[in-house]
Amino acid sequence: MATDSSITLLTLGGLANRMRAIASAVALAHDTRRPLRVIWPVNNELRARFDDLFHPFHAGVDLHNVSEARVLWLYRPARKRNLYLSPLLRTGRFTAVYSDDDSLRTENAPEILAAIKSARGSVLLRAGTFFYPCGNDAYRHLFRPVEAVRTEADKVLALLGDDATGFHIRRTDNTVSITESPVEAFITEAENEFALHPGRKIYLATDDNEVKHLFHARFPGKTVTTPATADRRTLSGMRHALTEMLVLAGCARIIGSFYSSYSEAAAILGDTPLRQLRRATSPASGE
Repeated sequence: MATDSSITLLTLGGLANRMRAIASAVALAHDTRRPLRVIWPVNNELRARFDDLFHPFHAGVDLHNVSEARVLWLYRPARKRNLYLSPLLRTGRFTAVYSDDDSLRTENAPEILAAIKSARGSVLLRAGTFFYPCGNDAYRHLFRPVEAVRTEADKVLALLGDDATGFHIRRTDNTVSITESPVEAFITEAENEFALHPGRKIYLATDDNEVKHLFHARFPGKTVTTPATADRRTLSGMRHALTEMLVLAGCARIIGSFYSSYSEAAAILGDTPLRQLRRATSPASGE
């Protein structure tokens, strides 16, 4: 049970979403001088424990890997799936609940800070996005990949050289990215890159194997991909997703998909310039 003055964060969504929420919660806990407890569901959105991917946090963050069943009955909003009982089961645990689908947003940061400071008991936050300012250096300090993942990423980076461009093409489950950042825009971007820089290589991170085949056929010898598939429903798939994020972070620049927190996470981790392609704007013709 959370302590009387604690903040409990339920992380939502996939890997990059959870990373954003944790970074915000750590900053908020620091500014309010409250202990932080992080709930990390191991479920179909992310089938890996935190420590399967990252080293443990330094002192000050109490992280718990939990099953979806426990999350459903205790931390989720009241729904038919939990018989609308979750608020009752939380009785005595939290004096206030905030979610990022209503008031928990970065533009409300001053109000959030004031509300948490004045709250007399423990508080539950449900978030999968940034909701409170956190510096990029602090973000990078929080998320330190385990050695096995770091080693795999370093092997790929060694093949790319120092001037590679990372392409992140998000497909499958992100309809906004699919609509706003079509594959054709990335093809045009790659053609422009190679016209200006014939010796440059592209690292392609994508959740669609057909896109990988397309790039290899269109740009043979210039596109580097990894054979595994990023799949949030398996541990190996999640480790591969983090590996790809680290490779993107290690590139000289990232061309990403619009409305993708994954592209943004890679850019922050590597302090790497990011440009997200969007249908409304024409892709740049190069550097």
